[in-house]
Amino acid sequence: MKGKIVALVVAMVMCLSGCSIANKDGSASGVNNNSIENEVAKTEGAQTTEQSIVESTSNEEETVEDVAEESSSNELPEADKLITVKNVDWEMLDGIGTVENVGDITESIVVDDAGIKATFLRMYSDGGQLVIEMKIDNSSTRDISTIMVHSSINDYMVESLGSIEVGAGESATGEFVLSGYDIDVYDIDTVASVEFKLDVFDTNDYTDVLFTNPIVLKTSNYDGYEFNFNDEGTEIYNDNGFRVVAKKATDGSEYLDSTLVVYLENDTDTDMAILIDDCYINGIEVSGWSVSELAAGKSIIDEIRSICLDESVDKSELDHIERMRLSITVCDASTYTELFNTGTIEMVFE
Repeated sequence: MKGKIVALVVAMVMCLSGCSIANKDGSASGVNNNSIENEVAKTEGAQTTEQSIVESTSNEEETVEDVAEESSSNELPEADKLITVKNVDWEMLDGIGTVENVGDITESIVVDDAGIKATFLRMYSDGGQLVIEMKIDNSSTRDISTIMVHSSINDYMVESLGSIEVGAGESATGEFVLSGYDIDVYDIDTVASVEFKLDVFDTNDYTDVLFTNPIVLKTSNYDGYEFNFNDEGTEIYNDNGFRVVAKKATDGSEYLDSTLVVYLENDTDTDMAILIDDCYINGIEVSGWSVSELAAGKSIIDEIRSICLDESVDKSELDHIERMRLSITVCDASTYTELFNTGTIEMVFE
């Protein structure tokens, strides 16, 4: 290539100096400037093409490197904890529980503040559920609604249903119902204590009126009662007054997602809000959620559920949990200020 360029340059110089090049028959002829220019243009074009090929190859190599780097970055970093979990032979729900011994509690005023007075009347079992009857006196100038939150039986968190609405300057009697399903999960047949808070708000604009401190009702069964908690399983976290035990992974089906059954324990004096982060099942990213709040000094058995929003994923790959990875962020339930994070926990199920 270089030789051809030199020859062409020499020819151009001779042409510019008025020289001629001999033909094969010995006659002289003038050099064709157009031919020289065309040949130079071809040569420059060839050089440009060669450079483009080199640049293209270089770009392809860079693209391959970028893809490799991206693939490498998609690999999950090493977890803070790697734990082998042995599933416990235990079912989350068998049916509706039955409370055989509710015990006795004396009628008493449990709240008298901000123009709101709440009186406990009685507690009884009905169809496996625990029912609490209360009277609300409203001496304020606002219509109010009262609900029960952070409810528990024998220090186990249970779901509560019901609302008592009272007009300004009026009184009303109503009931709160504690879940029979939760009673079955904890296998509660004797009630030693019930604890809850009352959340009172304006019925019309939902603004807060009163949020009470914990209200504790101790039954005649309380003295001498032995509080036992079903914490059988593999402990995966125990720090900052917060304990997590993995009990078992349940398989998914056509209608239900696979879940992780856990025992959670709050051994602090702060109500906790529980958030599930960085959740993966069998290497596939999912959105995980669990119990939203865990009251101070209470325990709960719950399921960490998940949903995969990526439509390209074959959902059957999530039906049986072989590996699960997550982290748990714990916040103050009243302010949602982060208290701590458990770090990344990866579980391998036997």
